[in-house]
Amino acid sequence: VIHNHYLQCFCWLFAIYTYIRAFSMMSPLQKLDGYFILMDLLEYPHLRESAVMWLVRDFPKAIRKPSLFSQNWPKVIYWLTCIAFIILTSLITLFVQSFIFKLLGFKPANHIISLLIPIMVAVFSSLGIVADIRKSED
Repeated sequence: VIHNHYLQCFCWLFAIYTYIRAFSMMSPLQKLDGYFILMDLLEYPHLRESAVMWLVRDFPKAIRKPSLFSQNWPKVIYWLTCIAFIILTSLITLFVQSFIFKLLGFKPANHIISLLIPIMVAVFSSLGIVADIRKSED
């Protein structure tokens, strides 16, 4: 038990930072541990590049012909995992933000403003994949 409030606060923030850093390594959006685990589970080398090419070239066709989704299930799983990761990252950001606001005694004037940081995290998390999509369209 730590009786010093400042040291206790520091330990909580350090633990939160460590957990967030470990969670970010599980991202399928970047070539980090999470991507390589997903690539190994699906037994599909170069999954990200293939998924980006599929999204750009074949996804519009798959919307019209749903059987193409089952033929490309590793790529569909990749995109669903990316979407789930972005949503989960935004929710964790919202939770951590509210925890830190509560810890600091800060109460936002408007609840919409408190959604700004989680939305920015989702957008910045997606920028790498958006760049890959734009590059493959050229």
